[in-house]
This record gives sequence, structure tokens and C-alpha cells, in this order.
Amino acid sequence: MSALDERIAVMKDTGIINAATAEKLALIQNMLMTNYGIQLTEENAAPFVTHIALAFERLNKNEEISPIDDFILEEIKASEDYAHASEIADCICKMDTVAKALPESEKACIIIHLINVLASIRE
Repeated sequence: MSALDERIAVMKDTGIINAATAEKLALIQNMLMTNYGIQLTEENAAPFVTHIALAFERLNKNEEISPIDDFILEEIKASEDYAHASEIADCICKMDTVAKALPESEKACIIIHLINVLASIRE
């Protein structure tokens, strides 16, 4: 079991996420590898995986996070990885397993984390 899989298992075992969310994370990991050749690891994706896990849990509880400041959104849109990260986020949001639409505030955070994942892979 990889360190990232252990992270997911700990979140599930401690009740931070439910089994359905853990399954969604596994499907997202598989989709990223299959469709984009992106291998998520503890080193390159721990914040991304943790955030998306908690986003699914917030969605289940009808909770929302505050929107990201417009200034920050403009900065991330200027990133060289923004278009690719946005495409991946759209793909995640369209997955059959994502039963409800993620709010734009969650999607923006996911894009930020994906930009960091892509930058980490490129290094």
C-alpha cells in the first residue's frame, strides 16, 4: 500500500471520510493515471487528495467553503498549468461517481491543488 493509499485509509478508518468517498478517490486516482498519465503520490498530491476528500464530505453534508478571493483567482488563471488543471477538474466533476455538482468554490480549490500537482510532476 502506498503512502497516499495509507492517508486515504486513515481518513476512512478515523471517520473523516466515508467508504463512498474513499472509493471516489480511488476512481479519481485511476482516471488521472489512465487519462492523463498522472501518478498521484504522497509527495505530489497529499494536499489535493485531502482537499477533494473533504470536499466530497462537505458536499454530502450540504456544507460549503467560502469563495476564493477574485485576486487569487486571477493569479491562478495566470499559471502556465491553469488550462490543464481546469480541464482535469472538469473531468473530475463530470465523473459518474460525483453525484452532486461541486460548488465553484470547491472546484477553484481543486484547480489550485492540481496546479501544484502538475508543477511538482514537472520538476
